[in-house]
Parts: sequence; C-alpha cells; structure tokens
Amino acid sequence: MPSRTPQLASALTRLETRWGSAAVRLGQVSGSLALAPAPAMLPASPPVDEVLPTGFAALDALLGSGGLPRGVSVSLRGGRSSGKTALALHCLAQAQVQGAIGAFLDFGGVFDPLEAAGRGVDLRWLLVLRPANLLEGFELGAALINGRQLDMLVVDLPARLTARDEQAMRRLVAHARRQSARLIVLEQGAVERSAPGALADTLGLRLELEQRAWLRAGRDVVGRRVRVRVAKNRFGSPGREAELEIRYLVDGEHGPAVDRFAGPA
Repeated sequence: MPSRTPQLASALTRLETRWGSAAVRLGQVSGSLALAPAPAMLPASPPVDEVLPTGFAALDALLGSGGLPRGVSVSLRGGRSSGKTALALHCLAQAQVQGAIGAFLDFGGVFDPLEAAGRGVDLRWLLVLRPANLLEGFELGAALINGRQLDMLVVDLPARLTARDEQAMRRLVAHARRQSARLIVLEQGAVERSAPGALADTLGLRLELEQRAWLRAGRDVVGRRVRVRVAKNRFGSPGREAELEIRYLVDGEHGPAVDRFAGPA
C-alpha cells in the first residue's frame, strides 16, 4: 500500500496521541473517529471553489452569493422531519464534487451512511467523528480544521448546550473562519424558539426549516415539502423563503431535489 501523505499522517498521529479513546481506524467506526477512505488516496490540498451550491437552485438564489461562500458558518435549524440533515448532505455532496474533504460530527450516533450515499455523498472521502462528549468533539473538529485536513465540517448538535459547550462552539466557529473552512451546524428544535447565544452571535448564515406537507404518490408517502426561511444572512437580505421538495430514497437511488422560489416573506 502506498504511504500516507505527510500532512495526513501527522494529523492522525496527533489525534491518536491526544485522545486515547478517539483512536483512528480505517474503514470502520471505532472510538470517536471513523475514517472511511484509505489515507493514501486523499489529495494533499484539494481545490475548493469560493461559492458552494446547495443543490437547490431556488435556495441559492435567496442567499445573494449563489450558494455558501467559502469560510462561512451556517446554521440549519428545524424540528424532526424538517429536512435539515438532507440539506446538509446535499451541500456536502456538492463540496465533494468540487474536490473537498468533509467530516460529520455525529454527537447523537445517528449518521446514516446509506442516506448519505443516496444523497450523493462519497463515503470514501468522508470522516465521521463520534466523540465521547461535546467538548472532545469540538476539539477533534478544531484539530482537523487547524491541520487543514478538512474543507467542510457538519456538526449535528444536541438540543441543549451548556455555557461551557457554547464557548467551545464559539472557538470551533473561529477556527473555521480563520482557516476558510465551511461549517454547517444542525440545530434541533422548532423554529419559533430562539437560537442558542453562541450560534446566534457567531454564525454568518441561519436557515430555518419547517415541514409544510407530505409528498404522496397515491397512498404512499414519497417525501416532504419543506419551507426554508433565511433568518440571518451577512451576505444578502434575510427574511426571504424558498420551498423545497425532498424525496425519500428508493433502492439506493439518489432522491430528486425539487425547489420553488417563494420570494420575500
């Protein structure tokens, strides 16, 4: 097997040394960090464009920049079945098309590799982080970002954060901004509730997702219709909305993404 790139080998060694329970294993979930691809296959410095499409043209039109700018931190907030995880996976797949290496910080242990692959994510180029606790997870993400091993990090947050957790989250956002990495944070909870302080203050873009209706084909439920509202946007006008149709995956096929532009709220 070809040797690892020096940058990747150094980053993995630091992780193994610092977090005993977070030892790196290849091709399987073990401890806090699962690395799907063989390290020798990872490009040393993947090219990533300045603006990343979300996979939904109407949503890109709302954002002003045509997608997610490089270095931006984004919050996707919504309740269950709101489509926030599916949207994040679409963004991750788009980033991989541009040559990015991404990671999914899976605090709840609910990451579904079959859904990710169905949404277009190439699991060979994805890191899945499963930390023992929130602080360890934030430190793992920051270490990978600072080591320039990631272009995008998706963080699936629990419903509640302590003050200490919020401070760690602020530091992670700052690391991502300094390294020009994209950070997507999945917030749990209804859109009517206010965002945690660390997220409301530090993230440049906040999207609120709410399921509006089920999509049916006869008696079968085949997906859901989701409203996306731009609650905060440092790169364009907030308050605008788009309607997305997110369909369920069948037999491993990619689910079609349909969107509609809804204009100002």
